[in-house]
Amino acid sequence: MLRSSTLIFLFGSLSCLAQSPVACFPFTAGDPGDATGNGHNGTLSGPQLVADRFGTANSAYGFDGVDDHIALPAFGDMVSSDEFSVSLWLKANVSTPQAVLITQPDLADDRFSVAPHYNHNGVNSIFWDYGNIFSGGRCSMIPFALSTIWQHWVFVHSATENRMTVHVDGAVIDTESHSSAMVDRSRPVWIGGGTPSGGGSFHFNGQVDDVMFFDSALDAGEVVALYGDQVLSAPCTSVSVSEVGAGQAPLMNVAAQMITVAWPSGPQQGSLEVIDASGRVLHVSTDLVGDRWNVGVNAIPTGLYSVRCTTSTGQHIGRVVIQ
Repeated sequence: MLRSSTLIFLFGSLSCLAQSPVACFPFTAGDPGDATGNGHNGTLSGPQLVADRFGTANSAYGFDGVDDHIALPAFGDMVSSDEFSVSLWLKANVSTPQAVLITQPDLADDRFSVAPHYNHNGVNSIFWDYGNIFSGGRCSMIPFALSTIWQHWVFVHSATENRMTVHVDGAVIDTESHSSAMVDRSRPVWIGGGTPSGGGSFHFNGQVDDVMFFDSALDAGEVVALYGDQVLSAPCTSVSVSEVGAGQAPLMNVAAQMITVAWPSGPQQGSLEVIDASGRVLHVSTDLVGDRWNVGVNAIPTGLYSVRCTTSTGQHIGRVVIQ
């Protein structure tokens, strides 16, 4: 149920990140190529193309939890320092000892490993490892609820700020005041997990999409912007969105299950869509005309949504948070 006291609505351009990824793997071309043009292309070993979070066929990869992986270049070829971020979408099938990203060969005291939905002694957990896990290089949450739907994850490490942070669907779920450093940066990164230093298997059982490496430590605002962008589109693709200048951005009010959009620049004709985190359009109103649009929206659950207003001048993107 929409309530005016629990809504935040911000209009703006999708292109609001100051940083660009140094490596980006959208998988939309049906291969693990690096869409940035930096040449960090992956090599397939087993995973199969599956539908992504938008339902688009052959646009993500499914991993069997046995030996499937995509081998990327050396970690140091993509990330130049201990200030970096990793963004990806994933859908876990089960909770098991597994990592989504890991350097190979693995070393517990010199590791890069992203392991959400890791089964630790029978409890689903998160382990975000970088450098020496015995000396400041491990960020963990035990327990953490297993989710088997598509989610956006961002893992940040900053030696300068002395922090390791985990974000899920735009929200900070854990941040810890410690950091480490990786010594051997020449090892390749495997998407889909691999073999841990102690033997056995850390192979991921689920689907992965839109993997990005940033050569900087993203802050909370940048992660929210990144999440909002990817709710509406895959990364490394251009989205036509008009720039919203002062006095041109639409104004919004919410009351009695009604979204009212006011256009200070004058009457507009177009449509309004409410879009959830998986990219599904939950509500559409078309043929809206005037300098004030009144749109009824019923039974929207708690969560973060995007609102897309499309007019002849372009698209204006809003963020709706129902708490």
